[in-house]
Amino acid sequence: MFVLTSFNFLFYAVYSIIIFFLPLYLRAKGLMTVEVGLVMATGALVSIFAQPFWGIISDRKKTVKRILLLIFFSAAIISIPLFLANNFLLILILMFIFMFFLSAAVPLTDSLTYRYAQIKRKNFGSIRSWGEIGVAVSALCVGLLIETIGIRYLGFIYVTLVFILLGLTSLVSDVENKVEPVTKEKVLHLFTNTKVIWFLFLVLLIAIPHRMNDSLLAIYLADLGAKESHIGRAWTVATLCTVPVLTGMAYLIRRFNEFALFVIAGFMYSLRWILYSFATEPITLIIFQIMHSLTFPVVFVSAITYLVRIIPDELRATGQTMFAAIFGGVAGIIGSSVGGWIYDFYSPQAAYYSGSMLALIGALASFLTYLSLVKDRRSKVGKSRKHEVL
Repeated sequence: MFVLTSFNFLFYAVYSIIIFFLPLYLRAKGLMTVEVGLVMATGALVSIFAQPFWGIISDRKKTVKRILLLIFFSAAIISIPLFLANNFLLILILMFIFMFFLSAAVPLTDSLTYRYAQIKRKNFGSIRSWGEIGVAVSALCVGLLIETIGIRYLGFIYVTLVFILLGLTSLVSDVENKVEPVTKEKVLHLFTNTKVIWFLFLVLLIAIPHRMNDSLLAIYLADLGAKESHIGRAWTVATLCTVPVLTGMAYLIRRFNEFALFVIAGFMYSLRWILYSFATEPITLIIFQIMHSLTFPVVFVSAITYLVRIIPDELRATGQTMFAAIFGGVAGIIGSSVGGWIYDFYSPQAAYYSGSMLALIGALASFLTYLSLVKDRRSKVGKSRKHEVL
């Protein structure tokens, strides 16, 4: 378990560098905010088909570890010209190739962790929380480091850490999962399952402003006068606050039901973004980052728990990569590109206000869906009791 928790810690520490600091790095190269948004959206675009692709390969080959080793090595090599490039079009192309590999690492890592937790009867949230601790440490340390030596060294920091991650990944054990073989028919059925597709649409509505914030927060803070270390602190506050929530999610799900928690988190997201729209100083945004603990970990764990319940075991990695493709892919495209456009041509306040309204629509739609599920469940229970009486 120590190796797996260490792997989660280092992987999310490395991955967070791309999410938190790449937008700032690209802006330092002279790209406009809208161009930065398009680059981040390009990464999200490729993840839409790359994540399910690698998920299907993982399910068919019955291995996550070997796929992750291939992904990390390829991403490390491609990241070198990505960080060296100065032309917008070249950066766009290299980002596309880079994210074809790296984007699938998150759902595959979570799939490996979830399988281990189920088989070993461990708390998934507790293991996954080490990933959040890794994000917090990375955000703080990398923020301080690039403020000291300059953001131009971000690529060197990233590549060095990825090769260390490769060595640690080689120590992780694949978790055996003896399930039925994956067929084309089963995969097609999953992609046309209306229950799954509707839930992923609800995820999309809530995820769009989340992904917008991932791309714009560093720029928003910088425009308010923040230094690189402040940006690191903002994400450190956000991620450290999620640790107790992730650890307690197993209890909360048993107590309240995962879909109900998903609905509550949707409303909290809406409140979070409306508060961001009123920020006038960096410290205000940093304080508001505490609300990350009441939104992302709740949506993340409750969504995965719900999908695991409605998706066959043999397609679990595929299902989780579908979730990641929506949350990080489709939502990333819309959130990064449209959010960047609103930011440049209107204001950051307008971008976050729009995000709040969209999250509110997603929360309301999720609430109506939850009521429908409760009604159907009660109807089935009533019919079952009536049948027993007869």
